[in-house]
Amino acid sequence: MYVTMNIFQHSSKGVLELERAPELRRIRGLFFSSESTNRALSIRSNKGNSSATSPVSRKGFSFSSLRGSIQPELSKRLYRLIKSTNTLISAHESAGKERVAIATQLSEWGEQTGDEAVSDISDKVGVVLSEVGELEDSYAHALDDARARLKVIRNTERSVQPSRDHKDKIADEIQRLKLREPQSTRIVTLEHELVRAEAENLVAEAQLSNILIIGRQTRKNLKEAYDAEFAAIIERAEKQILLAKHGRRLLALLDDEPVTPGDRRRPYTHGAQARQILNDAEEDLKNWALQLDEAAVPGRRTNEDTIPSEGESVVTAPSTMASEAAGSSPRASVDRDSQSTETPRQQAHPSTESTDIYDVVCVGGGPAGLSLLTALRANPVTAGLRVALVEAQDLQRLRSWKLPPDRYSNRCSSLTPASANFLNRIGAWEHVNRERVQPYHEMQVWDGVSDARIEFDWPPGSAGGKTIAYMIENLNLTSGLIKRLDELGNTTIFDSARVENITLGQETEELDLREWPIVHLAGDKQLAARLLVGADGANSPVRTFAEIPSRGWDYERHGVVATLELEGEGWGGDNMKVAYQRFLPTGPVAMLPLPGNLSTLVWSTTPSNAALLKSLSAKDFIALVNAAFRLSPVDLEFMHTIQSGQQDELTWRLQHTPVDSHAVPQTVVGVQEGTVASFPLKLRHADTYIGERVALVGDAAHTIHPLAGQGLNQGQGDVESLARTIEYAASHGQDVGTRMSLEPYNSERYAANHVLLGVCDKLHKLYSVGGGPLVPLRSLGLNTVNAMRPVKQFFMNQAAGNGIKLF
Repeated sequence: MYVTMNIFQHSSKGVLELERAPELRRIRGLFFSSESTNRALSIRSNKGNSSATSPVSRKGFSFSSLRGSIQPELSKRLYRLIKSTNTLISAHESAGKERVAIATQLSEWGEQTGDEAVSDISDKVGVVLSEVGELEDSYAHALDDARARLKVIRNTERSVQPSRDHKDKIADEIQRLKLREPQSTRIVTLEHELVRAEAENLVAEAQLSNILIIGRQTRKNLKEAYDAEFAAIIERAEKQILLAKHGRRLLALLDDEPVTPGDRRRPYTHGAQARQILNDAEEDLKNWALQLDEAAVPGRRTNEDTIPSEGESVVTAPSTMASEAAGSSPRASVDRDSQSTETPRQQAHPSTESTDIYDVVCVGGGPAGLSLLTALRANPVTAGLRVALVEAQDLQRLRSWKLPPDRYSNRCSSLTPASANFLNRIGAWEHVNRERVQPYHEMQVWDGVSDARIEFDWPPGSAGGKTIAYMIENLNLTSGLIKRLDELGNTTIFDSARVENITLGQETEELDLREWPIVHLAGDKQLAARLLVGADGANSPVRTFAEIPSRGWDYERHGVVATLELEGEGWGGDNMKVAYQRFLPTGPVAMLPLPGNLSTLVWSTTPSNAALLKSLSAKDFIALVNAAFRLSPVDLEFMHTIQSGQQDELTWRLQHTPVDSHAVPQTVVGVQEGTVASFPLKLRHADTYIGERVALVGDAAHTIHPLAGQGLNQGQGDVESLARTIEYAASHGQDVGTRMSLEPYNSERYAANHVLLGVCDKLHKLYSVGGGPLVPLRSLGLNTVNAMRPVKQFFMNQAAGNGIKLF
């Protein structure tokens, strides 16, 4: 109902404006017909007036000219304005850097002259000039903020433009047929299609109206953009004047009176005064405040800003009429952020003759990227899309990947049944070497400080699946995916290919690629993407191109991994495998089952402990791993302080430490050579998963702590959702690359991933506490959940991906 009301309100406003058009044209004549207008005050005064009556020249007859093309032309001009502003920002940033470099060179030169006065004054003047350079950088930041506001104006109609273009294209075709083939049966079909297109356009326009109920966003953003820029100009100028005055005070201390040859110049005694001048300059900069007239304060409403009531007629200045006539749907603009390393998009100038055009280009050939392309190729709806994969590694090695049966990679992941089912639906599961995949059925998790424990095991006779998750080598999974993708065919693969740059395209006589990402590969290869998918890891170049910030922090922890050999058949034998995880104050340590008597280790610990573990001999490394599941945190901490002899230390301490053999994993007796490694642990989350013609999946969108083993599953969930979103867009005739088409993916996955990231982060922090009242409280909570089987089973179903969908 709310959407419908907005549609009619929007339509009514349009009718009123049409009825007022003659009056508005008469008013425009009053503004512009006067010969006495002082055009010398306008930057446009050197241009002819031929465009005054006809903004766009008409050459011949076309249906598109009946609708007018002034708005696209305005859009192009604003695009050029934003691009020029970006160039200006770079220029000021470069000027600031050069100014700082010059200041440094001046100081170093003065120091080498051997003249005490020149040395001191040049150093102090260098400090002043360096501050002048910093002002350029601050000014560039302010310009970037203004640019972001202009980008909001530029993007006002992008969310609805595809539906408008689709509707207009159908209408043009109907008119063409009525003129040239009035008896054509296609007219009726197209008219039905036009009705559907108009309905979709009304919904899009309604969504636009709901986003911007007050249609003054163009004015508001224009005002805010240039108000901020003018304020920055004032700040830069006034601070430069302050610094220049203090710089001249410094120069006045330098005695430049001529000296008679043979006489000595008077000693330099102004060092204290020079330091005081710098202190004065610093104080003046600190106390500086922007002084603006009241009318210039952003957000202050004046009479001309008052919004008329419904039905009230107002006369607006011609300069603002164009902005009111255009609808606005601002895309979230990306401001410069201290935590972000993204750089602005660049404009490319490729020729369409040298550019291959694809519907979907995926950068990154890991599990997420390969799963996405496999899902698209396996689906009959999306199988006709032209897709390409760009991967830096040699995929031929992945196709032929093979290890001896008793040797396993140290990079293994926990795959939930839900993820395995998805892989099975797209036909990849059967290409995985199942003999190297190990399901596990129970989990033992306990507090390393209090020994409070929770046992995740299925109740006898449970109707649910017995498998909590599958342990699989990452290489085994990606090898199966590439084999399935080869089997499906029709995928262009660029492996061993380095992405040199990603830019926007340009408009040519054949195509308009100004909004399309262009992926530049080594060897002058260029790929134009209707949709560019970033599956390229935590340092994603695609995310950088899309100007999507990624926020988070480092944990100051490293994850140590290794492939272990267990005593006997391993805990539970082949039929019932158990995973173990112990939360220590330095981080959780987990031992997860592999086929036979093998296990994979994931130990989150401090960088110094990780370095020690990697430096130990095999027997001492094994002793420290066994100690991690058996000794108290105090004893374990001591064993990290000795450089060798951990095996002897463990043997002695176990004599005085009672251990329940059924509560800990089987004893580790071996570690496979070359499998001990480590990697830093981080939390990262992108502000959004989509941009215009860009989508992020997997680690490019989020990086999680490995304590829950959900990193790979999050990526597979992203891929499944994005493939479903692309399928819907393709089946409904939508452009698969627009933000409107991609929004369902972002809405579905962002909240779910954000919650999981937060839960893992809080668990890490909760169990990092080694003492105090928090320990008994968390132990009480863990024991309580362990005693409540329905609650525990709910958590197990969620972990396995079989539970109810919460987000």
